[in-house]
Amino acid sequence: RLSDRVAIVTGAGRGIGRATALRLAQDGAAVVVNDIDAEPAAETVGLIESAGGQAHSHVANTIDMAQAEALTAATMERFGALDIVVNNAGTNIVNPVDKIVDEDWDRLLELNLTAPVILVRELAGQMKEREWGLIVNISPMVSMFDETIQVMKFSAIAKQVYTVQDEEPQPKKTKLSILINDTFTPRSRTTIGW
Repeated sequence: RLSDRVAIVTGAGRGIGRATALRLAQDGAAVVVNDIDAEPAAETVGLIESAGGQAHSHVANTIDMAQAEALTAATMERFGALDIVVNNAGTNIVNPVDKIVDEDWDRLLELNLTAPVILVRELAGQMKEREWGLIVNISPMVSMFDETIQVMKFSAIAKQVYTVQDEEPQPKKTKLSILINDTFTPRSRTTIGW
């Protein structure tokens, strides 16, 4: 289904990121496995290649604009295209609001908000030129804690995805469907229209 498509998956050295990379490769996409750790990223590439897929690892911290630019440039140089980006890398704060320290809050914003926006900004222009693109933002453990900070990534990134898709002063009507995998309750789907 994804033959001739190229995908970047951030945080793909383990967990959900690795599973996503494996599935994209299984469906025919060439996958750039991004992680801040070289060893688990290489392991993911090995799993993809052993199953007959095509993959390449690229170590980068997408919080850093220069590293995000290098990631997209390396992908274009190697595969000649970039169609899909999965912003999987992220972190959580599980402390009550009155116990959050500035360093943890800054890290949450950098990983969950700033890094995806930097990467999307890098890719949006070429996706528009190709008239095809898929951006997936994964919110870490959003349904497991009743904390408003867990929902912030959904609202902020959903707004950003909408913004980069439409250049007209009066944006056309757009729908964004968010599927939440809830560990404790049945899955729910929320459709937001602007």
